[in-house]
Amino acid sequence: MKIPLNALSRNELDALTDVLSDKEIGEIYGLSRTAATHHRKAAGVRSFAQKHGRRKYDDVYERKPGARRAVSYRREVREDFFRELDAPQKGYWLGFLSADGWIVTENSVPRGVGFALHERDRQALEQYAECVGFPGEPLQTRKGSPMLQVKFTSPAMAADLIRHGVTPRKSQTLKWPDLPGELVSHYVRGVFDGDGSVGRRSCGALAAQITTASERFALGCKAWADSLLPRATSLGRDRNTYVLRWYADNALALARILYEGTTVGLFRLERKYRIFFS
Repeated sequence: MKIPLNALSRNELDALTDVLSDKEIGEIYGLSRTAATHHRKAAGVRSFAQKHGRRKYDDVYERKPGARRAVSYRREVREDFFRELDAPQKGYWLGFLSADGWIVTENSVPRGVGFALHERDRQALEQYAECVGFPGEPLQTRKGSPMLQVKFTSPAMAADLIRHGVTPRKSQTLKWPDLPGELVSHYVRGVFDGDGSVGRRSCGALAAQITTASERFALGCKAWADSLLPRATSLGRDRNTYVLRWYADNALALARILYEGTTVGLFRLERKYRIFFS
């Protein structure tokens, strides 16, 4: 009786992938390619393609008539975009990614960058794609979802973002970045566009807030805001998150700092801007 695939030792599975693709291994053990891939990854074994730098049978992956093609995230981008933080748009997108982006990993190794927003903010995703040189269109995160994403393979960009604080599982570890002073407002605007909200209280006064799970980020942001605003920022704890709040003229003063020099629809979410200045 044949030993099940998941009962093979790591060395035995490693030897198989020296000569067989995941699809072939699945066929031998009566499994789908997806199941074979799952067992291989769980054992920490590299695939035939990873070992040899090529797929074994390119024709297997040709698009068949009427078939839906799987999305490839291997796209050419400006991999050095975040190497040096020396322009307002770099500060802004670093902030936005700190809120709504993530590092794509494979076996805990940083491999690329993902960024997802609601379809109502498609324009922001398209601007981001243009800045980093991504040639594709934002795609649904899954069929029927209102969420769109730009996702691609770039170990180099992932490494730069990690260096600037956007780490895998960054929610509680996000740090206040070391940025040139003139870029900090752009960075905070990016964070605000991702994790911030603004509205009006029953009395008509403005109320703005940023929610984060990182204490280090919250304290850094409060210190920066307090150095510029007429009154101190309110910082509270809500279960596992920290909430920075600004009210009335303090909120308006923050908005003037964040949006100074910006233009309509460029590196800002217009729907939030309009609430501040309506």
